[in-house]
Amino acid sequence: MKVLLVVLDGAGDRPVKALGGMTPLEYADTPRLDFLASIGRVGLLHPVPGVAPESDIAVMSLLGYPPEKYTGRGPLEALGAGIRINEGELALRCNIASSEDGVKLVDRRAGRKIAKKEAREIEVLLNKIKIPGFTLRFKMTAGHRGVLVIRRRDGRPLSDKITNTDPAYDRRGHYSVARPRYMMKVRKCRPLSKDAVPAAEAVNAFTEKAYRVLSRARFNREREKRGLPPANTVLCRDAGNRLPDITPLPMEYSKRFFMIADMPLEIGIARLAGMKVKRLAPDDSPKGYEKRAGLAKQALKENDFVYVHLKGPDVHGHDGDCLGKAESIRRIDEHFFGSLLTKTLLKRTLICVTSDHSTPCELKAHSSDPVPLLIAGGITVPGPVRKFGEKACSQGRLGRMTGPELMPFLMSLNTI
Repeated sequence: MKVLLVVLDGAGDRPVKALGGMTPLEYADTPRLDFLASIGRVGLLHPVPGVAPESDIAVMSLLGYPPEKYTGRGPLEALGAGIRINEGELALRCNIASSEDGVKLVDRRAGRKIAKKEAREIEVLLNKIKIPGFTLRFKMTAGHRGVLVIRRRDGRPLSDKITNTDPAYDRRGHYSVARPRYMMKVRKCRPLSKDAVPAAEAVNAFTEKAYRVLSRARFNREREKRGLPPANTVLCRDAGNRLPDITPLPMEYSKRFFMIADMPLEIGIARLAGMKVKRLAPDDSPKGYEKRAGLAKQALKENDFVYVHLKGPDVHGHDGDCLGKAESIRRIDEHFFGSLLTKTLLKRTLICVTSDHSTPCELKAHSSDPVPLLIAGGITVPGPVRKFGEKACSQGRLGRMTGPELMPFLMSLNTI
């Protein structure tokens, strides 16, 4: 039997007054997900218990890797962008943002609108920045996202014990947690140990020079004419100076693993975990979901375990758009699951649907709320729940599970 894990990024939420006290997932028309709930078992999942996780630590947890194995998001973002760092080099996840003066933020994501031509210009300009004693490499990845790699010219290692300049996330060990409230200001990067002073100084120098360079760029004058916020500031977070030391999934389970995703983070995790990977451009449209369903069906013919990451709901959650989030979930139900589900597939495949974290529209950020969990098909025994949503899943027979428990549980159920 094959296993299909479908992760609806940020789909979990809280009751919304505008939706009659329902969550976007409960409000959305999802007959196919409801059908899977009716023939399978449901429950709630805590991806990282007690934490409002970013996707990095959450996805690692869903694949069975405990948080203590983690070493930071930056190196995984770099790996997903095709840059494998050497131990001691510092990698950071970045946002291209909008600010008035390099400090007071207008938008943490520059309106989410950065054209490919603008992204190329940003790369060129930022890679020209010089900081004595360091070499820099900056690469745009997807939309407003990028990755920065810093090396010491003398080869000495850089400590990753530094704080974020992105005000929306606080550093907690090797991962960050979303802050429910924060000031819209670029934060100074602070060293958390004596040996981290050079790393913090390099990040601060880069941040200041990046604003000066980008604020003068011609493309920002053109953005202003089009009514778009300037793409003139770089926010850095989640520093890491090495990749996690983990056992690849094919070695752990002696199976063939495959991932379909569109974000560099998930691509990096897949590569590190020994999964074959297919990267697609982000697409929250009906055709985008139909394409992903077709790829998933083909991948299941050639692999034992297929992971599909669907980004759409999370974007609307961050924008506080509850109706847009519900509509994204409806499109996933109709066009992804509608194109995917057949009697034959259900008979031969164990299907698990969950989320990597909750992104409540009221917060416009991740939260520590548990997310719905569904397992259907194959040898599962139907339960009494008939709806895939937060309230219904809280009454399910699966009870509550943590992220690192999910993968071993799924592998114990399948009989490949």
